[in-house]
Amino acid sequence: TIHVVGSPAIDGIGDIAPMSDAESRALGNPRGVLLLHPSGLADERERAIARETASSLGGVLGSRVLWLAPNLDPGRGVLIEEVRAIAEDRGWTQLDHLPRAVFVSLLKRLSCSQQGTRGVLIGNSSAGLIEAAALGVPTINVGPRQNGRERAGNIADVPEHKLSTLTGTLRASLDPHHGDASWSHPYGDGHSGEKIAAILAEPSPGVDNLVRKRCTY
Repeated sequence: TIHVVGSPAIDGIGDIAPMSDAESRALGNPRGVLLLHPSGLADERERAIARETASSLGGVLGSRVLWLAPNLDPGRGVLIEEVRAIAEDRGWTQLDHLPRAVFVSLLKRLSCSQQGTRGVLIGNSSAGLIEAAALGVPTINVGPRQNGRERAGNIADVPEHKLSTLTGTLRASLDPHHGDASWSHPYGDGHSGEKIAAILAEPSPGVDNLVRKRCTY
């Protein structure tokens, strides 16, 4: 039996308030968040994606970008090296990590429902596909890292061979008439954990046969 319960990744996000003006100023008052991880490509291809993404962000938003460091997958150093020069030239705020509650509060501030502070998440993080979708944050997904994954209406995909379209896509995503906070998404209502626990607690016919080891060789 398959139970569709949504994603636990959005459980509890309704309890987090949007980031305040003071908290945003401490991060450089960003309208764009860059979260770009390695995609398992050759170094030169990773460099091209990082360079074009950072250049487009800098050209459109100037200093109002928060750059969060990539994860520890192979290729991390290449991305950091390529983005850092642009980040320092533009005066971006650079952080290794944001606590989850702070990250979610920032996404809420950038969502379409927040007139005057709406912004964009750009890169290739699963947060763009899940948390940002649930919160109504315009997201630009760059390159192949998330290929094949389910998407909601907040996503604008820019494949590796169309990096020249990044600036136009970014401007469109920041347009106040683009999208809305009620984009539909498949990730549930924020109570997935409760639903999973309830399902696991239900008696299931034949469950003994499922938990007992059975050799098939």
